[in-house]
Amino acid sequence: MQIVEIALTIIANCSYNNQVSHINSCNTSKEAWDDLFCLFEIHDLVIKMYLMEWLTTLKMKENVTKHVHNFKSSFKQLSMGKNLMKNEKVVLALMRNMPPSYQSFLVSIRGQTLTLQTLITYLI
Repeated sequence: MQIVEIALTIIANCSYNNQVSHINSCNTSKEAWDDLFCLFEIHDLVIKMYLMEWLTTLKMKENVTKHVHNFKSSFKQLSMGKNLMKNEKVVLALMRNMPPSYQSFLVSIRGQTLTLQTLITYLI
């Protein structure tokens, strides 16, 4: 079995049954990944709008780790659609949807240059 066939087999084995039909005609693993990416890429502006709204209005209802996970998951979905938000907007969105109990934390990090990863590190 050639390496290309092995790679395609691995991709097919890791895919759900309804996804395999999309990659059956692929000759290389790159073609398979590209087809799967297109399948899951966000094309619909309504979906993008919904994700953006959800991302910027998300309020923490659970522990901070789960909240950050949900936030990052939505951000990744938007990023896959090539609608990448600028770092500052992402950081502001996460800070904005923290509960009032985090206000003293937010005051304590004033003046710092924050990336999304830095803010997540501080929170968790």
